[in-house]
Amino acid sequence: MDRTRVLAAVLSLTAGSADAVGLLGFGLFTAHITGNLAVLAMYVAIGRPASLALVLSIPLFIVVVAAARRLTDRWTRRGRPALRPLLWAQLLLLAGFFGLIAVGEAVGLAGFEGREVLAGPPTTAGTVTVLLAVAAMAVQNTLVMIALTGPPPTTVMTTNLTRFMVAASDLAVRRGDPAARRPARAQVARIWPVLVGFLVGAGLAAAAYAGLGWWSMALPLVLAAVALVVAPSGRRPS
Repeated sequence: MDRTRVLAAVLSLTAGSADAVGLLGFGLFTAHITGNLAVLAMYVAIGRPASLALVLSIPLFIVVVAAARRLTDRWTRRGRPALRPLLWAQLLLLAGFFGLIAVGEAVGLAGFEGREVLAGPPTTAGTVTVLLAVAAMAVQNTLVMIALTGPPPTTVMTTNLTRFMVAASDLAVRRGDPAARRPARAQVARIWPVLVGFLVGAGLAAAAYAGLGWWSMALPLVLAAVALVVAPSGRRPS
């Protein structure tokens, strides 16, 4: 497996873990912005007040993606690859996320205890903290799209699972057609590490949260650091 595929797998581990700890610890999806859109629409429809974090997560995601794209354009014009700066941005945002949690726990701030799923953090401190993780995942979405060549999305498992099953079905029904099986086999090989990575990342984070509490929030940060280590060098934005 080449380093780009390894990086994609590590990024999916990061996204899965960030989504899980965000949901369990703060009641908010951090990587799955579609989920936040659906929940916000549901709350509006039934007249239930939405948390500030839920409301802000969507425009924040949009702004961070636009900013990351603009910075990437600047780096490109200067002949610099954007991959590693974006990975650093993700790491620093997740460091801020965990750092605020550690400080909040140390001084006893409210809003850092486990929350009802989808309830959102009840305090300003909790809101700012979880939105740093949302920003980090917005950076990851951007870098996978514009700074990597080949890997599938690392945060959108609905599309990945659909493509994986279409390719797997082609492999199953086209046994006598090697030419048709070749692209399907390549698609399966491209997608499965990301699917498995996201699932494992979410599972590890949930288990860590159950056993370690707020210390589990360090898992996405550790995985983001691993992503920097395994990242290939010299990639240019497409």
